[in-house]
Amino acid sequence: MPFIGQQPLTGAYSKLDSITTSATATYNLQLGGSAYSHASANHLLVSLNGVMQAPQDSFTVSGSTITFASALTSSDNIDFIMAMGDVLNIGTPSDGTVTSGKIASGAVTSAKLDTNIAISGNLTTGNITTGNTSIVTGGRFISSQTSNDPWLKGVNSSNTETSYIKKDGQIYSAFGISLGGTGAANTLDDYEEGTWTPSTNIGFNSITDASYVKIGKLVFVNLSAQTNTGPGDVSQATSVSGLPFACRTGNAVSNSVIIEGLNQDVYAEISGNSYSQVDKDNGTAITRGEFGQQRNCRVTLVYSIA
Repeated sequence: MPFIGQQPLTGAYSKLDSITTSATATYNLQLGGSAYSHASANHLLVSLNGVMQAPQDSFTVSGSTITFASALTSSDNIDFIMAMGDVLNIGTPSDGTVTSGKIASGAVTSAKLDTNIAISGNLTTGNITTGNTSIVTGGRFISSQTSNDPWLKGVNSSNTETSYIKKDGQIYSAFGISLGGTGAANTLDDYEEGTWTPSTNIGFNSITDASYVKIGKLVFVNLSAQTNTGPGDVSQATSVSGLPFACRTGNAVSNSVIIEGLNQDVYAEISGNSYSQVDKDNGTAITRGEFGQQRNCRVTLVYSIA
């Protein structure tokens, strides 16, 4: 056994194959019949004729070749050549012994990182870049995308999109936005803009605006139109139907009704998807007969739905 005590566990300590000398200074190093390359003569112990040889002075090593300072003879005897370990073969470090100073800058690549890294403290960094998006120190988000696809997106456990921010600043949330609290009463979960198709029992010559905005349960409706002369039953109360959303149970009123050429002040009484023109002073309905000529109407209704 070439060791005093227990054989080392790491370092590739090996006794190399025997060498038969001849009238030359250069010999091949082998281990188990195969060429053995070593980085330096300083990692070999060489005994020649019972005398330990000084590395670099008595011999040098290049690849798998050892060269003595002078040619040997067939009567010389290389007692043994002992390889004391490869330069980088240091085995496995003990737990908690490798510090950041032992790792070269930029040496840790993404291939060596876990695919699921949990950070328990704060992440402080310069720039984190992934694809076309950079997260910059200070809480600023910068997107260099050329398209308007979501660049900050939230998904649920089923990988279904629940929220996003697009490059143009559009924000989407599938479950609404909570303001001042997290309960249903503090959550705005509906916003809508659009147009509606009004119809009236006195007829319209033209409609220049029929739009609405819905915020939660509150609806804002606009109407600008010109009526016909009101043929037919002149005693019938005038009404407009086709509101985009039905009013909640019970009537709602709005006083923002202007009918050109009508002597009375008018407000609208809303029920379901319709409203009627009502005299503001006495609360009676405006009849078709009171629309004796073409009139321009400008109406703004504000009401809530169920």
